[in-house]
Amino acid sequence: MSIKDGGPFHPCEVRLTDAGELLGAQTGNAQGIHTGASLRDHFAGLAMQGMIACGEEYDKAELGRFAYDVADAMIRAREAGQ
Repeated sequence: MSIKDGGPFHPCEVRLTDAGELLGAQTGNAQGIHTGASLRDHFAGLAMQGMIACGEEYDKAELGRFAYDVADAMIRAREAGQ
């Protein structure tokens, strides 16, 4: 079973000058799309932030698994249009 990651969080088009220097999105030669983190990773990070901020003690592996469980639930709700 593949994990649905929600796609890229902040995709942006990468453009370079002929010399290979980065430019803004409006100029230069298109070099492709930089996808960065997935929406799933972003949601997991937000969930983890909230869990740490509430001050409870978590095993680090448990914290990561739970954060991704929350992220997966958010993606499912998003796909269901909730």
